[in-house]
Amino acid sequence: YGEALEVLSYLFEKEVINSQETAVKMIQEIEVPVNLNMSLCYLKVKNYWEVIFHCDKVLQIKPNTCKALYRRGLAFFRLGEFEKAKSDLTTALNLEPNNAAVRETYNELREQIKAFKKQEKEQNAKIFRESEALINETEE
Repeated sequence: YGEALEVLSYLFEKEVINSQETAVKMIQEIEVPVNLNMSLCYLKVKNYWEVIFHCDKVLQIKPNTCKALYRRGLAFFRLGEFEKAKSDLTTALNLEPNNAAVRETYNELREQIKAFKKQEKEQNAKIFRESEALINETEE
């Protein structure tokens, strides 16, 4: 895919593409699908930072691209960046409310956040109990 962008640059240099405006338009037309495909490839091999990188490139050109928002949200989710994931998946769900993959991942994220908050609450309660016991021991 990276080679496809290099080919466009080559065509511009050899004046096959006669204006910068035409070149920019052609690059933008190919850049979105190329970066979406790259993000999918990196998602399959669990290289989540590369997924985010390529989705960011898509979203700079076309901010409301559901596939890019979904894949970036999924990557953030897998990296434990729950708030960023929630933001992307919510936007994707608003764009395509009937998209089953987005809805399923969003629901999975909500469950994960709920479990994380429960665990955090239990840990905080344990710390509080332990500190109370320590205070009571020192008072006696």
